[in-house]
Amino acid sequence: MNELSIIPIENGPLKISNLSNKTLKNIIFYDSLPITLEKSTLICRCGKSKNQPFCDGTHLKDNFTSEKKLKEEIIQVYNSKDVTVTFNRSICAGSAQCVNEFPSIYSSENSHDWINLDTETTQEIIKSIEGCPSSALSYSIENKQIMQDYEKENINILKNGPITVIGAVDLKIEHWSSFANKTKFTLCRCGASENKPFCDYSHASLKDSSYTF
Repeated sequence: MNELSIIPIENGPLKISNLSNKTLKNIIFYDSLPITLEKSTLICRCGKSKNQPFCDGTHLKDNFTSEKKLKEEIIQVYNSKDVTVTFNRSICAGSAQCVNEFPSIYSSENSHDWINLDTETTQEIIKSIEGCPSSALSYSIENKQIMQDYEKENINILKNGPITVIGAVDLKIEHWSSFANKTKFTLCRCGASENKPFCDYSHASLKDSSYTF
């Protein structure tokens, strides 16, 4: 059984619950500092709590909505001789890890042709995809989607960014985004994502700089 679960409360925070009978340490981090979890904690996802990363009830005054406004996911598919790469822009957290570590494959230009599979080996392409923190990048071989399973739990709450989740953490939602990895995903904390509860990189375009999250 999973030791951790995350419940996106309707129009409210994210509830992280400890399902084990022991205190969990060095699993949840905020800005690189560990958070000890006894039973449960509420994490702000409206972006405006004065007690980050925890919820302080500000969402009630700010009319925060957890409604998913995205009408259609943006999916791009790229093919090479041995592998098919799928990019779901709707769950991309914008970490730029792919661009920074594999510039021969991924272009920093925001275009439909930003992925070039002809420049590297299949092994390097797969390595680049497995490094994606949001699982926005995925791949298939011979029409079979290959999904890496992560068992060791880690929840990293990034300052002014999303929550990155890795491992056997049970996210309590009904509908997952296409091609998403249920053991590796990122969750919105700024309140602006069109694809809640997932991060869609909306935090990068926030114009209101009066708060940090």
